[in-house]
Amino acid sequence: MPATVGLRRRFVVAVGLPLGLFACLAVAMLGYYAYGAASSVLPPSAYAHLETGAPADAVSRLLPAREMSDAPSEHRPEPSGATCSYYRASADLFVTVDVYRLCFAHDRLVDKTELTAASRLQADRD
Repeated sequence: MPATVGLRRRFVVAVGLPLGLFACLAVAMLGYYAYGAASSVLPPSAYAHLETGAPADAVSRLLPAREMSDAPSEHRPEPSGATCSYYRASADLFVTVDVYRLCFAHDRLVDKTELTAASRLQADRD
């Protein structure tokens, strides 16, 4: 009987420990993804107030803490000499959301583009 208890304990450690570590890692990754999504949302009302030609300092006050980490695969031409950033329109998880692309050059907002969820899904299919 004592041999069976030891065997059972080794089995639990051999199987349970990796499964427990995997579960902890999965929860941590999901939490990080949710945090990244929530902290990269530019509300539609704020996006509507942005005007091309506005100074970058004024625009940056309306922007969320982070850019989105999973920028869209749909690539539209960027304005010449501009640096573009991408922001989510909502914090919905595990769905394709609208994305706002803001491009800056010479400390000014030179382009603002909305990449809709529908257009992004179509680009992914093509």
